[in-house]
Amino acid sequence: MLADYQTLQIQQQSIMKSQSKQYTIKADDKIVAAFEESTRSYNDWINRIMKFTTLYTFASLDMELLSADQGVLVRLVKPKGAYKDVQLLRPDGTLSSNLQFTLKMTSQLITATKSNGEILLKATGKNMASDFIVEDKNNRQATIKKRSIAKPTTKEAFLSDDLYHLRGSKWEEDQLYAILGMIVMMDVYLHSQ
Repeated sequence: MLADYQTLQIQQQSIMKSQSKQYTIKADDKIVAAFEESTRSYNDWINRIMKFTTLYTFASLDMELLSADQGVLVRLVKPKGAYKDVQLLRPDGTLSSNLQFTLKMTSQLITATKSNGEILLKATGKNMASDFIVEDKNNRQATIKKRSIAKPTTKEAFLSDDLYHLRGSKWEEDQLYAILGMIVMMDVYLHSQ
């Protein structure tokens, strides 16, 4: 079960903006899950135009979090527009959480709320949005750190994306899905070139 892992590594696998987005999620050097962009999002011609220009953060995004056996765990849905709220939907279509973004040059805040509006988690960014502390209403839940990886060749260094390290305590499934959704959207909103 994905929520049992206390340390995860998340990395984007698509090299070019024109490709559909894919993020692998590893634990103990094994792929345990992956976020994959749906064909309806990838094949949208307006999204394709936005991805080829500097408007890639305005493109809509529809991704599925897949377990190691390819079962859908949650769906991430971002409408067209800049810094729009993102919904995480369970396979039955009910809301797992809603992600809201307050992004400034000096501070970043991502809030995950439940369907009733109650705050599930808050992620506060520091260190130029490379480090985030995730807290629920009771205590610290996790840390997210974006780090570059040393590669043996120059080609690999240019073609590989940075790695996000997620460390935390045991969490509920909806909390973990919200944190993973936060990481994907951090990459889209804050770290895409």
